[in-house]
Amino acid sequence: MTTFSLCICAQPCTCYNTATMSETIVPLKIEALKEGGYLATSDVLPGLVAQGRTVAEAVEIAQDGARKLIESYMEDGDPLP
Repeated sequence: MTTFSLCICAQPCTCYNTATMSETIVPLKIEALKEGGYLATSDVLPGLVAQGRTVAEAVEIAQDGARKLIESYMEDGDPLP
């Protein structure tokens, strides 16, 4: 299992522009699947599950999914986990 930190920020990415920084760091767990491909999950963001053919694809899908989950929490007025 490999772990990553995933930046969830406005598009285009502004993580390196401190004047407009708006990011959330989400730790990811990446697991190789027996049938092939990779699964990305996060202990800090329940419901985040992303599968890709490569690690990069799984991370990219997880970034999009995490962004949507966080937006959903915010729209509903729920606190982030």
